[in-house]
Amino acid sequence: REIALAQNITEPDNIIWTCGMSQTGAFIPYANQDSRILSLESRAANIRSVIVEPLNFNQQLLGVLVVENKLYERYFSESDYYLVQNFAHYATMILKANEAVLERQNQARTQAELQLGFHIQSGLLPHRIPQFEGISLSGSMTPAKEIGGDYFDFLTLPNGNLAIVIGDVSGKGIPAGTVMT
Repeated sequence: REIALAQNITEPDNIIWTCGMSQTGAFIPYANQDSRILSLESRAANIRSVIVEPLNFNQQLLGVLVVENKLYERYFSESDYYLVQNFAHYATMILKANEAVLERQNQARTQAELQLGFHIQSGLLPHRIPQFEGISLSGSMTPAKEIGGDYFDFLTLPNGNLAIVIGDVSGKGIPAGTVMT
């Protein structure tokens, strides 16, 4: 985190930028001899080895994993690099799984809101059909999507006559339903 925040990661000579743009990892066992690490100036003084690994999913860069060890620790080995590569793979899968869970939660929330809109819209339609001698009346509204732009109602006027209200807003879905409401 400190390395990432201490760097301008838009420059091509930056190790994190290079890793992210090329989507290939880097194992730098002797960081004090690598110009990409030495460019960190005072921050590089405490670094012995660095492993940088992109978090890729289907050629999409999700981030860059940076693992460093301090001067008083041993140098990283090839097996450490392999371990970090595996960890980066699993971290990528976890990030994508979390993204999928969040997407499903958003879809469930949207579906619940659409169901609520359907119930509100249904509540605006007549619950009872008035009875008039010599006329059979019925009505229903089935939206093409969860919410539609159709509306109807039956009104008994003060003089006893029947008024039928029919509305059909062009379009479908939430925009049409909102205009209809």
